[in-house]
Amino acid sequence: MTSLTAKLWATDTSTLAIVHTSLKPVIAVFVGGIAGSAARIGIALVAGRFDDYWWPYPTLVVNLVGSFVLGYLVARRMSSAPTWMRLGVTTGFLGA
Repeated sequence: MTSLTAKLWATDTSTLAIVHTSLKPVIAVFVGGIAGSAARIGIALVAGRFDDYWWPYPTLVVNLVGSFVLGYLVARRMSSAPTWMRLGVTTGFLGA
């Protein structure tokens, strides 16, 4: 099985070098970001039904809950997970 790689051209002082980068983390952040954005929109739509407040409370609640979940996962649960999974969940889903 071949690894999923992309060839990126980068200038290295005066020479042109090929840098191999795995696409798994990029795809994980992309998919996690889409899922996180969809979750945020869903929460905003549900909270919008109770639209009698002047402050954006759904955004505040989502940000606070997301930061606590992020701290918990990083400190307790994600240490043994693969890098691409950590990036997808933390940067992608919870960072969206």
